[in-house]
Amino acid sequence: MPADPLPIVHVLIPSGVGDAPAAQPLIRSWAHSWENMHDGLDGVAIDIPALDLPATHDGLIPLNIRIKDPIWPARDMIDVSVSVKPGQKRTLWLDLRDRILTADSLWISVASAAPGFNAASLDGGEVRLVFKDRKQALGEHVADRFNQVRDNWGFLVEEHTTSKRQRLYARVYADLSDLLRVDPDHELGRLYWNYISYNSQGKPPFAQPAAPKGVPLWAFRQTEDLKYVRRFIDWWIENRQVAYGDFGGGLSDDSDLVQQWPGLA
Repeated sequence: MPADPLPIVHVLIPSGVGDAPAAQPLIRSWAHSWENMHDGLDGVAIDIPALDLPATHDGLIPLNIRIKDPIWPARDMIDVSVSVKPGQKRTLWLDLRDRILTADSLWISVASAAPGFNAASLDGGEVRLVFKDRKQALGEHVADRFNQVRDNWGFLVEEHTTSKRQRLYARVYADLSDLLRVDPDHELGRLYWNYISYNSQGKPPFAQPAAPKGVPLWAFRQTEDLKYVRRFIDWWIENRQVAYGDFGGGLSDDSDLVQQWPGLA
């Protein structure tokens, strides 16, 4: 332990403890893990031991607890601050957004303003992972991963790298890979991946709508195309334009966007 440690304790829960000890005969084996688990993580229960520390705020000890995203530890799945009384055990239930876990370890960080707080302060504490049926967990997992893909991809547009040496690309790659791991038929996810991978794998199957009887196919498709363009323009005006008139891309990108509109109008 450092001579003057910061008041932060990192708890690492390995995803599995099934491997036999190194450099020893293979005389025993066991398995305890969430690797390949079918169900989804519902939340984490933390049994906080009685803290033998001085109170710092109104007779209480403040704690900050963060649970990191296993596929991207710089992202918190939950960040919560609580307070406990000195010498009093408490159980904290952290109801996370549901996750279908990968075979990565779970990282929990606990910080406190109480003088003397360190790893020994948490001796006797326990962490329990609570799982739920996979079908119930899929909704939040898929929705969150897709939103993360869209958010992160917004910072990588036009000509972009496909090298994971660039951490921003590595992040969107991890989010999208995890989305398609859990929901390989996610249509928008597959379209994003097709675009990100420079169309190297092809788009999902698409059936062209049929033209009504008596309507030329070229005219029908042109009309349908213009309907989508109108939706695109209306969305930008209703959701992105500010009162001053800007769309968020600066003078250059904003003018590139709207110069297409007069002719369409």
